[in-house]
Amino acid sequence: MIRQPKNNNGIVWKSNFGSERTKQFSSAQKIIDSEMLRLGDPMVPRKEGELIKSGIRNTKIGSGLVRYVTPYAKRMYYGVNFNFRNMPTRGAKWFERVKDRYLDAIKKKVGDEF
Repeated sequence: MIRQPKNNNGIVWKSNFGSERTKQFSSAQKIIDSEMLRLGDPMVPRKEGELIKSGIRNTKIGSGLVRYVTPYAKRMYYGVNFNFRNMPTRGAKWFERVKDRYLDAIKKKVGDEF
């Protein structure tokens, strides 16, 4: 939560500044979390889809933590002992690849909140 700044040195803050900004940042975080799941879906390794489903089930949208929770999630993320040859867009380090490819689009979408 963003605290309401105190008026001082001739600066007078809107009375709802803190609550308004808190609402905007909360909304922005929801967008980021949702976009990471949505845009990451085609990049997450998939056999039966359980890893992707675990991201949806274990992520509280707006928390800032996108969590993939399966016994093999970490090994898949780092590509340890997995071969992704038959998955052209799916593979290791999907979070970084989403950021590399879509960061500007996510920033623009978040920027629309402000």
